[in-house]
Amino acid sequence: MQGSLSRPGPLPENDGADHRSVRRELRELVRRVTSKIAPAWPLDALIAVNPLWGMVDEPLKDVSAGVGALSGARLVMPRSWYREQWRRGRLTARDVQTAQARAGDLDAKRDPRALLEGDDLPVVRWPRVMDLLDSTAARERTMSFRDFVTTSTSQLCAAYFDEGQATFEPDRAGGLFATFRRYTQVDASPGLVLGLRGHENAVRDLPHTALEMLELGLRELGVCGEDREPYSLGLLLDLNGWAAWCAYLSRSTHGREPDDEALVDLLGVRVAWEWLLFRTADASVRKRWAEVVGGFRSAARAVRRSQSASWLLQEGVEIGWQRSVAAGLSAGTGARPPAVPAVQAVFCIDVRSEVFRRALESESPAIQTAGFAGFFGLPAEYLPAGSCAIRAHLPGPLAPRFRVTDTGGGASLASRRETRLATSGSWRRVSAGSPSAFSYVEALGLSYGARLLRDSLGFGAGAHPGAAGLTSEEQSSLEPRLTTGVDGHALDLEERVDLAAGILRGMSLAKPLARLVLLVGHGSSTRNNPHRAGLDCG
Repeated sequence: MQGSLSRPGPLPENDGADHRSVRRELRELVRRVTSKIAPAWPLDALIAVNPLWGMVDEPLKDVSAGVGALSGARLVMPRSWYREQWRRGRLTARDVQTAQARAGDLDAKRDPRALLEGDDLPVVRWPRVMDLLDSTAARERTMSFRDFVTTSTSQLCAAYFDEGQATFEPDRAGGLFATFRRYTQVDASPGLVLGLRGHENAVRDLPHTALEMLELGLRELGVCGEDREPYSLGLLLDLNGWAAWCAYLSRSTHGREPDDEALVDLLGVRVAWEWLLFRTADASVRKRWAEVVGGFRSAARAVRRSQSASWLLQEGVEIGWQRSVAAGLSAGTGARPPAVPAVQAVFCIDVRSEVFRRALESESPAIQTAGFAGFFGLPAEYLPAGSCAIRAHLPGPLAPRFRVTDTGGGASLASRRETRLATSGSWRRVSAGSPSAFSYVEALGLSYGARLLRDSLGFGAGAHPGAAGLTSEEQSSLEPRLTTGVDGHALDLEERVDLAAGILRGMSLAKPLARLVLLVGHGSSTRNNPHRAGLDCG
């Protein structure tokens, strides 16, 4: 692919005040864009996060249209799903008509079943430069431009953010964008895989910082005014997993130093790829880009029109659900609870706890239950005996204030476990290392056959990860106890009482307080599940 390659034009020759004004505008743009990316916590502290967390202050239908135009994602169910709700009686003509009336639908008197007909229209995504190249490039290529950019950027992030698992350690000096710039200078794969000519000359003109890249890239790509924000957000949504990780780093509270520049650097990398592809593209691609670059609003309007019927059906389903819930609530037992309950039981708000909570309430009106976040208001971290891996046991956005440690085992047990864990870790590194993995499997693989067969048939109970390095007897001798603050100071009796009182007040249990108060948490046991932390109670 041959394009006219010229050096980038000089940055605007503004005076100092104007240049600072441009940078302030760019910083504000970056702040707005990055604030819309929801963070993703690491697997050892996994929590459920609404992927649209940063957009909760916007109308849902606007968010659906915007996200659809930027990423192709759908926030409504397929039309076939609504037809199934109709068949089951969960969606009725009255529900749909109520939804139409609320929306001011001019055709509210038409047969509601007409909305159920037909199939969903495809969501048309506002294209990037790489999409235009894919639509015009030869079909015999082994990898599309979009796939190449996604793979290349993901591999960069995987190496840069690695925490000791990879065998390759990149030069991280200067941050993510600086790392990208260094390795791009010597990477010949874009020319070899994509057939780009002149790519080597283009990468030499890359600016040195992410903010300079944004300034240059957006200007030369012709992304102006109100289109800059959705365009930049779309580039991050193309790699939303890594963007979510960078968003976590910017607000980290779990023993990390917050990194406010990681997300800015990732955006700089994405703009850099668009700019590089644009500079090496031919005239026909540049012409098409000029035609679509300002089309976000029309793309979002098209998505909203295509989903208008689905949103009416969605609201109808919700109206039907509200009706059934209201009927259930009005058919209550009618029993009056006593002024002071006999038992107050607080359960984790996990849905798995609801069946126990409702069953307990049905036994007596004197039993009062409540739901609360599973850490029960105790912002603590856990340091197991013989380990240096501190685990936070609280919602991700919060920082721990107290520390729970294992008591009862003594220093000798901690030392023995530390030795066992170190030995086990060495074996894992040997078995997983690229030089030894095959020879390890050939030599010792058969010894695992019986265990694999037992686990496959469901007979292997499997030890909890928290019991690693401990015998069953040693595990039973340990008693986790709240011992100190995270700064190491011992908690005296008065501080413990104040903490307990604060927890009860936070759960609205202080007045009136039952004689018996239960805090009911839970754990989980899974095999080979990287998301197991998300299944545990805090």
